[in-house]
Amino acid sequence: MSSSTSVSSEDFLPNNLINKKEKNINLININKSISNLLTYIQKENCKKNSYQKILKSQKKSIFTSKSIPLISIKDFIERIKKYMKIEDNTLILGLIYMDRFCAKNFITLTEYNTHRLYFISVLTALKYQEDIYYKNTFYAKICGIKVEDLNKMEYEFVVNMNFDFYVNRVLYKKYQDSLKDD
Repeated sequence: MSSSTSVSSEDFLPNNLINKKEKNINLININKSISNLLTYIQKENCKKNSYQKILKSQKKSIFTSKSIPLISIKDFIERIKKYMKIEDNTLILGLIYMDRFCAKNFITLTEYNTHRLYFISVLTALKYQEDIYYKNTFYAKICGIKVEDLNKMEYEFVVNMNFDFYVNRVLYKKYQDSLKDD
């Protein structure tokens, strides 16, 4: 599947960056903004593409669940934030990493893969920024998956990203500003 038929969060970013002072930024609803964006992308991808075709092409991926998770993406993000004790900037970096990964690997977000993809992206962002973090057994419990699956996802994610997790300030601000407008 080509990336031109998929919708990503970058499709909804403003073309011009608006200069706003950092102290005026209100990110209280970042969980809601990200969950609304991811839910919208899932729905748009299903409209634009044959849902069965998407599922068939992504069936063998470690990032695709066998069934749709029972927890909403909004509640899942709140769970991640609560138990991983992460800041809003890590959630934003996770969104950037997920976009990069999906674009590079021609992955279309669906109800079957969004939770896992976003989780591994946020976990990678956390580990990239922090010197101290928990064992993967802890993170696997938060995500509700086996630690072996988490280890496979993490390995596949970082290798496919060529261990390139640097995000410049302009790109970060672009994502941050787009989430404030929600």
